[in-house]
Amino acid sequence: MKAFLSIMVSFTLTFAARAEEIIVATDEWEGYTSKDERGYYIDLLKAIFPAPAYSLKFEFVPFKRSLLMLKSGKADILLGAYPEDVPAVYLAKYPTNTDSISAVLNKDLAANWKGLESLTNKVVVAKNAYAFDRYFKTPIKYSEKNNLNSMLLMLKKGRVDAVLDFKKDIQFLWKSLELEQNFVIIDGVILENVYTGFALNKSELKEHYEKAFHNLYESGEVQKMMLKHKLSDARAPVIKVDGETQPPKIDGLKK
Repeated sequence: MKAFLSIMVSFTLTFAARAEEIIVATDEWEGYTSKDERGYYIDLLKAIFPAPAYSLKFEFVPFKRSLLMLKSGKADILLGAYPEDVPAVYLAKYPTNTDSISAVLNKDLAANWKGLESLTNKVVVAKNAYAFDRYFKTPIKYSEKNNLNSMLLMLKKGRVDAVLDFKKDIQFLWKSLELEQNFVIIDGVILENVYTGFALNKSELKEHYEKAFHNLYESGEVQKMMLKHKLSDARAPVIKVDGETQPPKIDGLKK
C-alpha cells in the first residue's frame, strides 16, 4: 500500500510539475466571466486548455488594466478584446462572439431613436477603455467611468443622456435602481466582433487556441456553451456587410 501511495504521489507531482500556468486577465461580464469561474469565456478556455496539462489562473481586473497586463507581459491571455483595442498581432484568428452593445435612454429620447446620430451633442458615458466614441460619426460629449451602477445613477439624475454597456449587465441592475418607469434599453446600437488576445511571447498558446476553437466551433460545442449561459444566437460571430448582418467571412468558420 505504501508503495502504491508513493507511486500515486509521484504521478501527481509529475503532472503538477508539467502543468503550464496560463495567466488570464479579464473584466467581469454577466454570462461570460465571473469570479466563481462561470461563463462562456471561462468554459471555452477550460475546454481548450484542460487540466492537468494546463493551469489557468484568472485575474479579474478592470478592462483597461487587462489591456496593460497583456501588453506588458504580465498576462498571457486577454479576454473580450475588440480589433481596435490592441494591434492585430495580439489577437486570435477567430472571433469568440459578436458584442451587441445597448444604450439606456430616457423614454423621450428613445421615442425618436434613429441610430447613433440621435445622440449628436448628447452626454454619453461608458466604462473605462471601451472607447465607444470611435463608432460615432457625429459629435458627442463622451466620457468613461469605472462603474456601471454609478453611470446609471447619473442617467437617473439627468446628468447624462445615455449609458452604453452590455444588456445583461444593465438588466442585472435594472430593478434595484428602479429604471423601468422612465428609461428604455435599446439593443444592438453597436455590433463588434470580439477576440481573445495573446501575449507576443505566447505564439504556441495562440496557435493551440486557434486550432482547438476551430474544432469546437465546427462541432457545435461553441454554440452549446453560449446557450448554456443564456447568450442569444445573435452573439455568434457576425460582421456587417452593406448594412446587413452576415456570417463572418473567415476561412474554416461557418454560420
